[in-house]
Amino acid sequence: MGTRNQIITAIRDTDRRLTRLTSSILSTPECPLRQGSWTVRDALCHVAARANGVSLARTYADPQPESTAAPPVFEIDAINRRQIAERQGSSVPNLLEEIAEGHRAALAQLAQLDDAQLARPLQLPFLEPSATVADLILRAGPDHERAHLESIAEALDHSDRA
Repeated sequence: MGTRNQIITAIRDTDRRLTRLTSSILSTPECPLRQGSWTVRDALCHVAARANGVSLARTYADPQPESTAAPPVFEIDAINRRQIAERQGSSVPNLLEEIAEGHRAALAQLAQLDDAQLARPLQLPFLEPSATVADLILRAGPDHERAHLESIAEALDHSDRA
């Protein structure tokens, strides 16, 4: 089970990694990633959109009112395209700041959750049966970002490996 301290450490580690990558990112933001069709900038747009893993996790973790409507279709490719399109007018420094703001907001929201809330088990089809809210926060936030930062580092042939 993930813990509050693991989440805080993971967010701070992500911030440090991004800081180490910043000069390379700023010099070649249109560099294509080694896999897929994204550029470094596209990956930053996606990370910026998802920078608050606490908020994202809470959308899944918080109980929803009973509804008879069919759940919305979850189309990750469409969501990712929208995240990138919404940020096309943003400069790379602004994307980096959006990520930093998302992390600050995540840490502030995390401070508002008590240990019982973080330890609450979740029943979601994309998580292992023993997963908790804290596990989802880690997975949706810093673990997800870490994978994208690794793709960025590889694309930039950056020797800085986490």
